[in-house]
Amino acid sequence: MLKEKIDKLSRLPFVIVSGCFLFLDFILMILKIKPHINPVWVTIFISGLPLFYYALRNIIINKKITVSLLISIAIISSIFIGEYFAAGEIAFIMALGELLEDYTIKRTNKGLNNLVSILPQKACLVKDNNEYYVDLNEVKLDDIIRIKEGETIPFDGLIIKGSTQVDESAINGESLPKDKFENDTVYSGTINGLYTIDIKVQKLSNDSLFQKMINLVKEAEKNKAPLARIVDKWASFLVPLALILAIVTYFITHDITRAVTILVVFCPCALALATPTSIAAAIGHAAKNGIIIKSGEALEQMGKIDVAAFDKTKTLTYGHLGIHDVILFDNSISKNDLLTKIASIQKYSNHPIGKAIYKYAIENNLKLYDNVSNFTSYLGKGIKANIGESTILTGNIEFMNENNIHINLQEQNTLNKLRNEGKIVILIAIDNKVQGIIALSDIIKNEANFVINYLKNSAIDVILLTGDNIKTAQHFAKILNIKNIYANLLPHNKVEIIKKYQNKNKIVLMTGDGINDAASLKTANVSISFADLGSDIALNASSIILLNSNLKNIIYLKKLSNLTIKTITFNISLSMLINFIAIFLSIYGILTPVSGALWHNASSLIVILNASMLYGKKIK
Repeated sequence: MLKEKIDKLSRLPFVIVSGCFLFLDFILMILKIKPHINPVWVTIFISGLPLFYYALRNIIINKKITVSLLISIAIISSIFIGEYFAAGEIAFIMALGELLEDYTIKRTNKGLNNLVSILPQKACLVKDNNEYYVDLNEVKLDDIIRIKEGETIPFDGLIIKGSTQVDESAINGESLPKDKFENDTVYSGTINGLYTIDIKVQKLSNDSLFQKMINLVKEAEKNKAPLARIVDKWASFLVPLALILAIVTYFITHDITRAVTILVVFCPCALALATPTSIAAAIGHAAKNGIIIKSGEALEQMGKIDVAAFDKTKTLTYGHLGIHDVILFDNSISKNDLLTKIASIQKYSNHPIGKAIYKYAIENNLKLYDNVSNFTSYLGKGIKANIGESTILTGNIEFMNENNIHINLQEQNTLNKLRNEGKIVILIAIDNKVQGIIALSDIIKNEANFVINYLKNSAIDVILLTGDNIKTAQHFAKILNIKNIYANLLPHNKVEIIKKYQNKNKIVLMTGDGINDAASLKTANVSISFADLGSDIALNASSIILLNSNLKNIIYLKKLSNLTIKTITFNISLSMLINFIAIFLSIYGILTPVSGALWHNASSLIVILNASMLYGKKIK
């Protein structure tokens, strides 16, 4: 309860009030007006109390010396000799720095709530051929649940009736839905695409694959250690040094004012502001370029990455199928004629392959046939239809064999070659004769090669983490010149691979967009997702969000991080130099507590101005 009340004093409204009273006292000092009650006491109370509280708390509970102890000593010493303005100024500057730092490192935890909300609230329970809608917690193992078209599957289970297509991108990131038949397993959090199915519940919510994903995200968040502040790292050295120097100065000069002035100027206000102000400027720089950086830690780590891990679908690729090859086996038909006939049939299909072919035809102004009849779709196999008097079949090799359509050796070799390249291949037969093949694949982003080459030239290992099969992964990795490939991955596999690199003291960047990437995004040292493509879960799990899907922003971020680290290093060096000069002037009595406090303002202002210059710098 006390901690909550103390923390309220560090919030923006109270800091503003604190600053106003400090400014009022400064005006009264200039005008040489001595009020009955000095307004700076309000500043000391609002901004100083949290410092006193955490100084004592860290000593008593955590057995740890932090910079807040040194600042508290300086404030109390200033009050003791009657230098109230100096005390208030120190307290306010530190409160302002804390506020700025908290703003830059504040992190969002909405992802878990959004992840849980994906599942439906009720399930359709089937008993004695009747349907009953019940809460998920009322469902038991081996119960029969009916999942209708477009519904999210609430439990891991086995299909006992029906067949369908299931969108499993939530758990494996694959862009294509999977055909599911009786005795196939379906998973919670995935979406039933086509037809109604009945499943037997094999795992309840707490044991499901989807719940394991949630647990992975929670664990990754819990294990994410916050970045320690530079000033707190040095506190155990700064506090005794300041006290010793003040005591020695007092015994030599017998002047308590000089001793207190040393404590005042020794307070690392400029040092404390060096990091958060630079980070705030860099975050602003990124924001105006369409990038949201959630924390200073993410910005710092971005410049230190040793490994860049990429999901494939919608990260290195656009996440939708495109026609890659059209190969003819009969010279009596042209490519456009073949595509026109197939697109005319696929117009009536809901399958992603059919939609991709139809979209290609429309975009290329192909004039489709209107006289399509007897359209029949065979799940997991292909499509049969008529255009006028011609019978058109399109589908896989099994579908052709079932319809007694012969595949010769040349056609078989071409088919195998395209499959080995990771492409999705469909055969086209017209009037019982194979006429050609259409091969489709996801489309690689134009800038992907450039970005990967840049990272590799920067001595960063690039790895591909994908739920796709190994042939598809190898095909894309070959084009992108990625040697480290991990395929057929579920969410926990991605986490394990990232941890493997981290255990080798590697700093890992993870870039992904899907729900299945959430745990690995949380686990990585720094993570990136795309606002225009990514799921809400991935956006909340990542530490950096790109408002567009251009991969070149990764290069920009690395350069921005390096520039920010240089600015921080310069600011720290500058603030230490200013502090040492101030200490020297204090020992010789040139500075007083008040002038020392004003020196604080000047040194802090220099650091802030230098950091703000980062905002306007151009980064190619």
